[in-house]
Amino acid sequence: MVCDARAPRVGRMAAHGRLRDELKAALARPGVTVLASAAALSAVAALVVPAMQPHRPAGYSPEVLDGTPLADARITGRLADVVAAYGPVVKGAYLDNEKFYDTATANLVAAYAADPEPHASPAKPAVAPAGHEVATPEEGATPENGVTPEEDAAAPEISATPEGVHLTEGVGGEAAAPADDEAAAAEGARKRSETPVDEATADAPEPDPVTLLLVSDLHCNVGMARVIAAALEQSGAAALLDGGDTVVSGTSVESYCVNAFAGAVPDGVPVVVATGNHDSTTTAEQERKVGWTVLSGEIVEVAGLRILGDTDPTITTVGAGGTRQERDETIPELETRMAEVACAAAEETEPVDILLIHNPRVGGETLDRGCARLQLSGHWHRTEGPELQGQGVRYVSTSTGGGAGGGATVGPLNGAAELTVLRVDRATGEPLALRRIRVGTDAAVTLGSWEIMPVVPDAKAAPADGDTPADRDAPADGGGPADGDGSEAAAPTP
Repeated sequence: MVCDARAPRVGRMAAHGRLRDELKAALARPGVTVLASAAALSAVAALVVPAMQPHRPAGYSPEVLDGTPLADARITGRLADVVAAYGPVVKGAYLDNEKFYDTATANLVAAYAADPEPHASPAKPAVAPAGHEVATPEEGATPENGVTPEEDAAAPEISATPEGVHLTEGVGGEAAAPADDEAAAAEGARKRSETPVDEATADAPEPDPVTLLLVSDLHCNVGMARVIAAALEQSGAAALLDGGDTVVSGTSVESYCVNAFAGAVPDGVPVVVATGNHDSTTTAEQERKVGWTVLSGEIVEVAGLRILGDTDPTITTVGAGGTRQERDETIPELETRMAEVACAAAEETEPVDILLIHNPRVGGETLDRGCARLQLSGHWHRTEGPELQGQGVRYVSTSTGGGAGGGATVGPLNGAAELTVLRVDRATGEPLALRRIRVGTDAAVTLGSWEIMPVVPDAKAAPADGDTPADRDAPADGGGPADGDGSEAAAPTP
């Protein structure tokens, strides 16, 4: 036990008032009052000032983040040092990416500004696909636009196109129809161009053309979002059609890609998507959440057209086992189901105008049976068509994300990207024309001329070659490029 002999003395001092007298005497000494006041104020400040100051987060914001979406973000610990050391490399790549797609967008706008006929005429586009003849007016006749050849020759020429802009008579792969169908396609093209207005039947509907923009296989190339937005605005498209594979592996984090594409679409422009094998049910929900119409086996009406399609029954996840079934349905089974839905609608005089489906093989039976006028697909990362198939027209788009050839779709384009502008007659469902917009690896934009779609013969006969849906239309190389390197392959049949 420790005793303090001073304690009784202090108590006695307090009892007799001597403690008060001692304190007065101490405070009376020079400087003591000032020191005591300062000590009291310091104690109060130590409690009050921290509570009044705003919270300051730990860490710091490296200068490399200035001018980026992460400006003012504060980073702590070793991560901050890593960002400061290697951030300039990442920032440089980001700025290069922004510059590339800004340039491509500007070139697209310039291409349309330099085009003397940026929009197709309602009934007859300017250029027929390779292998399709288009009748020319007889000598001395006045063309439909009222301009004689002499007047056209005397018209001033368009000034040279800007750097990075090209206007051509077609872009992409061969547009010729199969050899067996060339005669029918040429005959249809001649009928479209030669039939005088006064020979039209009294009950024939007035042409009602609508413009659409088709993209496919974007694979999370969000840089192309601004290019797509510019193409929608410049073409005057009434709707955006997405042929699928919007993302890479169908994961939840890839909602960033879906949101980026959705945010770039101008207000009021509907988006219709047929998800692909690199998308998933998660991707489909993300797309529905941003307001897109995700095709799910039922006919929808968009921009005055009846569109049928469905999600792909397979899922391909990069680096996680390749392609597998996502639901209990094979590609041939999906093909048959789409044909049944389309043909049932045709029997009820409400035919399908467009079959939008990711895998080109799925549309074969529907076209063979004459239950849809036009099939639009992606998946193969190469352009095929427009070409006659059965009683319809099939067009396969290459990658809009620049994935042709198996290159990565992150950063500036490693391969050319294509978007397709389509014209369809809402009155009859007849596909009229298309033109391709090609964005090169140098950000140059090539605006293709309008190409006449092949015209489907009136006959409803079954295919003469006897092919079955299972062995129809496989490419000569046996399928698309192998999956796993950013390119595509046909879905496996279990």
